[in-house]
Amino acid sequence: MAPGFPPGLGQNEEKKQLGISVEDAGGDMTVVGPVGQGTVRIEGIVSEVLPMVVESLIDSAYVTPLAARKMASALPPLSRLIGELRRQPLPSAAFYEYFKLDSASWVEVEVASLPGLYRLPRINGSGYFLRTASDIADGTKANVWAELGKHLAANMLGRPLLAYNSGTNILRVPLGAELPGLYGRAAVLASGQLPVSERRLNSISYTDIHPETASILIGKLTS
Repeated sequence: MAPGFPPGLGQNEEKKQLGISVEDAGGDMTVVGPVGQGTVRIEGIVSEVLPMVVESLIDSAYVTPLAARKMASALPPLSRLIGELRRQPLPSAAFYEYFKLDSASWVEVEVASLPGLYRLPRINGSGYFLRTASDIADGTKANVWAELGKHLAANMLGRPLLAYNSGTNILRVPLGAELPGLYGRAAVLASGQLPVSERRLNSISYTDIHPETASILIGKLTS
């Protein structure tokens, strides 16, 4: 798959020529997304042959076989981020809200005495923060954004907020818990499509993720 329209592939005739070259090699080419801003998706051609098929139209620097898998492999284990977050004193508040992993919902608590993700009420300026057992002992917290905080809390407490179906190649997370940062980018890169909200299932789906890519990504998010 070649993400985006690289230089030299801006005209319809060139896209047509690329499609013919791919078809002649036994593959299939589709364009996913808005015209001029979509993703060229090439399937049915082994990675070793793809650069030769497209070399007359696309610079080889833009051809990266197994890009999502390579990106997922390069990411650090999510747990490494927990210790690298900057710590600050815990602010006082009349109450806090605690993120319950089992129901992916918020509950009001009087004290922030459990490891996990919290958010401050708006009257106290709002904001999300993570607390480990060490933070609780030291009276500190680490500021995070919501999606990252949810997955860090899940990692820390051994309750992953994701599920993968190898039969459909779909990776699901709860609504409001999109995969954070480059972890989400790797999942999107696998299909070239943005994740889909499914309110009926209270989830967000990342589609067309190969089992090996999913295994690597899940391993990084849970270790």
